[in-house]
Amino acid sequence: MELLLEQIRNKNAREMVSREISSHIEDQEEVYRSQGFSDYDAERRAVLDMGDPVETGVSLDAVHRPKMSWSMVILAATISALGVLMIGIICKNSSDFTTVSLLKKQIIFLIIGFGIMLFICKIDYSRIFQHSGVLAVLSLGLLFLRNIGFFHSIYNTATFPYLLSIPIFCGLLYKFRKRSWYHLLIPVGFMLATIVLMHYHWQFVSYKLFLVLISAVLVTVAVCKEWYPIRKKIFLPILWGCVIGIPAVTLLIPYKFPALFPPYVAARISNWVYPFSVENTSQSMVYAVMTRSRLLGHSSTLIMDLNSLISDYMIVNVTSRYGILPTCILAGLFLAFCIRLFYLALHQKNQLGMILGLGCSLGLTVEVLKYFLMNLGLIPMTTGFLPLFSYGGSVTIISYVFVGILLSIYRNQNLIDETRPKRFRIRLKLEQE
Repeated sequence: MELLLEQIRNKNAREMVSREISSHIEDQEEVYRSQGFSDYDAERRAVLDMGDPVETGVSLDAVHRPKMSWSMVILAATISALGVLMIGIICKNSSDFTTVSLLKKQIIFLIIGFGIMLFICKIDYSRIFQHSGVLAVLSLGLLFLRNIGFFHSIYNTATFPYLLSIPIFCGLLYKFRKRSWYHLLIPVGFMLATIVLMHYHWQFVSYKLFLVLISAVLVTVAVCKEWYPIRKKIFLPILWGCVIGIPAVTLLIPYKFPALFPPYVAARISNWVYPFSVENTSQSMVYAVMTRSRLLGHSSTLIMDLNSLISDYMIVNVTSRYGILPTCILAGLFLAFCIRLFYLALHQKNQLGMILGLGCSLGLTVEVLKYFLMNLGLIPMTTGFLPLFSYGGSVTIISYVFVGILLSIYRNQNLIDETRPKRFRIRLKLEQE
C-alpha cells in the first residue's frame, strides 16, 4: 500500500485511494475465507489480486489527477479581451479626458479578477462551502451593517449580496440534505433574509426577482434528487405558484393603485407594460438604434452617453458601430460560454459540485440573458451587467469568482470523496520519556 500511494501525487487522492483499495482487499479476503482459505492465505491472495503496486498506482494517479478546463479559461480571456477592446474604442472616440482612467481601471479589474479566478481554481472548493453556515451569518451581518450605515465606501452596491448569496445558498442546501423536511427552511430562510435586507433602492428589484427564481430552480433540483423528504407532486406546484404569483401580484398592485406608492414606482411598472411608449425614452432609443442598424457597418443612430455605453449599452454600441453580424458573433460567444458553464456544473459526480456549479451557472447565465434582452429593447433597462465584458469593478471580479468556482469544481471532480464521514476528531499524542 505504501508503494502504491507513493505513485499518487495528490494528497486528497492518496487518502481516497487508500480507503478504496483497502475496502477492495477486505472484500476479497472475505470471499477467500468463504472458500475455506486461512486468514493468512486469504489476505495474501487478496493483496496479490490487486496487481503490481507501482503499475496500479500510476494508473490511479492518471485517473485522480487534477484537471483543468482550458476551454473555459480561453473563453473567459477572449470575452474579457473583447470587452476591453470595445471600451477602449468607445473611450478613444470621446473628447472627455477622464475616459482614459476608466479604461485603465477596467484593465486593473480584469487583472485582479483573472488572478482571483486562478487562485480559486487551485483550492479545494468543498472545504470552503462545508462552512456555509458561517458564510451565511457573515453575509447577513455585512448586509445589516451596511443598511445601518456602517459601511460607506465598500459593500455599497447590491451586486455583492446578490451574487455571493447564490453559492452560500447552494452550500446550505447541500449541508442540510438527508435530514428532516423542515431543515429546508434554513437555506430558504437565509435567502429570504437576504432579499429583505436588500430593501434599498427600487432599481435593484430585478436582483430580488432573479434571486427568487434561481433559488426556486435550485430547491426544485434538490427536491427532485430527494435530498429532503418532501412530496414532490404537492410541494413543487405550490413552490412555483408562489414564485410566479407573488411577484406578479406585487407588481400589479402599484400599477392598479398608483396613489398608494411613489410616482416613480408606478412609472417603472408602466414601462414594463408599455415598453415602447413615448415616455419610455431610453427603451425607445435602444429600439430605434437596433432596428436601424445594418448587417455590417456603422449605424446612423448612436447613443452618446459614455457611462451608459460602457456599462448598460455595450451590445447596442457594438451593433450601431459594426452591424448586426458582429453582434450575432458576440452572442454566439456568450452562448458557448453559458453552455460550457452548465456542462462543467452538470457533469459532476459529487453532489456539492453539481449544486454549487448549477447555482453559479444560473447566476451568470441569467445576467447574460437579461443584458441582451435589455439591449434588444425587449425589456426595460434595469440594473445589470454583462459578465467579463461590460465596465465595472465588483461585477467583473465576482464574475471571475464564479468562473473560478466552476473551474475548481471541474479540477477536483475526481479528488473529493463524499462517502467519507465528516467527524470532529481530537487526536492525542502520548510520548514516553
